[in-house]
Amino acid sequence: MIYQNAELFNIAELISPEDGGAGMQPLRCPSSVRAHLNTAAQNTAAYTTGCELRFVIEDDQPVTVTLRNIGTPTARVLVYYGSMQSGWKTLSYYTHDTATELTFQNSNSERLEAFAKAAQFPFSSRVIRVLFPDGGTKMALLGIRGNIRPPRPDEVPERGCLLFYGSSITHGSLSCSSNGMFTQRIARALKMDAQNQGYAGSCHIEPEMADWLAQKGDWKAMVAELGINIVDTVEPEEYRRRVRYFIETVHAANPQKYLFMIDMYYSGRDFDKKPFAAAYREVMAEEVARIASPYVVYINGLSIMNGPEFLSSDFTHPSIDGVSEIANNLTARLRPYLG
Repeated sequence: MIYQNAELFNIAELISPEDGGAGMQPLRCPSSVRAHLNTAAQNTAAYTTGCELRFVIEDDQPVTVTLRNIGTPTARVLVYYGSMQSGWKTLSYYTHDTATELTFQNSNSERLEAFAKAAQFPFSSRVIRVLFPDGGTKMALLGIRGNIRPPRPDEVPERGCLLFYGSSITHGSLSCSSNGMFTQRIARALKMDAQNQGYAGSCHIEPEMADWLAQKGDWKAMVAELGINIVDTVEPEEYRRRVRYFIETVHAANPQKYLFMIDMYYSGRDFDKKPFAAAYREVMAEEVARIASPYVVYINGLSIMNGPEFLSSDFTHPSIDGVSEIANNLTARLRPYLG
């Protein structure tokens, strides 16, 4: 999506801010889809996790981006020059619940590009990437001043985009920073881009979400982590119905794109030996086997993260060590399919 000559990445729509204030508020899925999601997901769709502002500065003059938080006094955005993390003086910018101006300017562009080429980075270093806050932050865009343009196709990863759909674990909860989420880490390792459609506490696998993800068309492969938000809430057979619709719908629209289906990572339910956990995993394995396609791949969550040593004190979300465990193991599982 293009906004004032910049690309809004992982953003599907801009709406009037929910607090009635100035600017335009990003949504990660369209309003037409959001209206059919559960109440919690309708709220989570407005969180900025995985969202970015991307642009290339066309001259040596400064560019000013004006933002404000919605309902959060202070939040942090991170800056990347293409694939390269900005230096310590310019990595973090703090935004507030009043208009906040962030200023950017071309600096050391030739040397940055030399480093990017030597490292074989997938992004051009000319692309300034403003990584919006992870977690539960909402923002409004108030405007951009300066001579910019959106990135060209040859300035972003030529290997395409990984689309992640799932729970708060996919959303990035407890990853500690927006560039530390396992979605970002996997994409960097595979020299790909990453869209984040994680819905904290509210990934209920609604058919409208499946329909939209299937038709988006701007992804090369999808990783769907499904189950933890509805375990103990719906019976396994209802879970089967939702998973079956999701797989059939996404695969039918994208028969030669890989769809990686992951059930639940280790959690307190496994520690307590709750029967639903095993039942849900069995359903997922059966539904992937039923579709019988080499492009639909089942991944048992316990093969990616398994053990209490990777959990935080809420017994559900991975600690930062657990995030690393997921990133490393899932990268290894995806690499044979995605190179």
